[in-house]
Parts: sequence; C-alpha cells; structure tokens
Amino acid sequence: MKERTRIVIVGVGGQGIIRAARILADAAIRSDVPVVMNEVHGMSQRGGIVETSLVLGPSASALIGRGGADILIAFEPLEAIRAMPVVSKKTLVVINSRPIIPPGARLSGTGYIDLDTRLEAIRSRCGGLVVLDGFAIAEKAGNTRTTNVVVLGALAQAGALPFDADTLLEAVLDGVGERFHEVNQRAFAMGREAGSSSFGG
Repeated sequence: MKERTRIVIVGVGGQGIIRAARILADAAIRSDVPVVMNEVHGMSQRGGIVETSLVLGPSASALIGRGGADILIAFEPLEAIRAMPVVSKKTLVVINSRPIIPPGARLSGTGYIDLDTRLEAIRSRCGGLVVLDGFAIAEKAGNTRTTNVVVLGALAQAGALPFDADTLLEAVLDGVGERFHEVNQRAFAMGREAGSSSFGG
C-alpha cells in the first residue's frame, strides 16, 4: 500500500462534491488511515466552481501541488481540464462526463468544449482514465442526487484507494437516512460496473 494517496476533487456547486470528500475521509477513518482535508476553494453555492483535496495517509497538509495528485475526481468535464496542472503520469482521473454549461457560454452561444478531443488529451497525460455519465447512471438507479455516489463507485472499482469498496459503501450509507440506503447501494453498484467497463490509460 502507498504511504499516501493524494486526491483532488473538482466540480461545481450542487454536485455533492463536499459530501463525496467527507465520505472518502470517513472511509479512511474507518480503515485507520490518517486523513487531512482542506477547506473548499471557490463558491460552493449552486453553479460556482468547487475544489477540495484530501491526503489519505500521514501528512501535515492537504495542499497538493503541480503534478502531485494520485487521483483527480472531476464531477464536470470542464473542471477536469482546469485541474490538469495537478495531473501526471501517475494520476488516475475519474470524470463524470455530463456537462454543466456555464451561464456565460449559454448566453453568448459559444457552446461547450469538444469533449472527445479534450478527453484524448487528458488520457495522454494521466496514468489511467475512467469516464462515465454519472448523472444518467444515477437516474437509472432511481435518484439523480446519487450522481456523486455513482462516481465514487467507479473510483472504488479502480482499486486506487487505501481501503476496500465495502468500507467506502458503509461510509456512503452512514451519511444518508435508512430509506435512501437502497437507491445509494444501487447507485454505488452501477458506478462500480461502469468503472469496470471504462477503465483505461
């Protein structure tokens, strides 16, 4: 097992990014893995850019510098591109491919990025790439609010975390009411399945 696993999580407000970070931190604690989590950068209200990072393992700081991420989780493709400075050939990148069009681009009619071209560029710079439409999968699971759980399921399947998938799922379920357990279990399982089919590098 690696001594430290450095994780950067990016996206926009309303996607459950902070909850995802806290779930990862909880799973680490359950596994007796030290964890340090930084404060959120950006605007966490709906639509604002959000970035947070964690270090799983002994560390005095959760700050992650250029090329320093072992894992980049992007809940929105454009935010994955913005976060590329932390990526290196050792980085596993997990991207939720469902775009959220910035209001400025929507109003100006400039459109969105050419996602396929950008994904190929990301693939060439990282150690492994998992791409999935977490929103669509969460919708099939029964609740689009579980998109972050779908993405965590895909991450768990990649085997890059210092704890197993069952521990991560326990942390997911502990954070929701019992009546939401079934849909979250389904979302996590479907995320794992999607992660298994999309892994590459």
